[in-house]
Amino acid sequence: NTNYNTSERKKPLFLQVTASWCAPCKFEVPALNKIVEKYSDRVDFVLLFWDTQAELEKLVSDYNKDIILIPSQEKQSEPTTIDISGFRHIMGFPTNYLITTDNQIINFSRGAKIPTTYTDQNGKEITITKEEANKGNYERLEKEIKELIEKTGTNNV
Repeated sequence: NTNYNTSERKKPLFLQVTASWCAPCKFEVPALNKIVEKYSDRVDFVLLFWDTQAELEKLVSDYNKDIILIPSQEKQSEPTTIDISGFRHIMGFPTNYLITTDNQIINFSRGAKIPTTYTDQNGKEITITKEEANKGNYERLEKEIKELIEKTGTNNV
């Protein structure tokens, strides 16, 4: 499904701006799919892609069927920019917007965890395992969804 009408929705909206080539975006998909499985009866999940329809068709099977995937209408020249139906985003990927049923953006977040090893400011080597990254992504997404449900007042659904 590549259409989503914001004026007809009954549920709060989790809107993510993403791209197929974005490593944190790709790594976050399993956690996102689990969240959608748990909350799709109470929240709409829409992903706006930097990618065009042809590129997006290769990815559809990676995502929960309850997520609405919307491609860019045309190839963007800037790797950080999306312009879909008048929604212009220039802040990089992934970015999540939490939108209430009356179209108020109550919060947004950027980024996702990926497995990595790096050296912190004190010279200590830090490793984030695949499991830790998955757990961190799931917990952050769930916190965002719970905030959205709470601020929209649909706890009783």
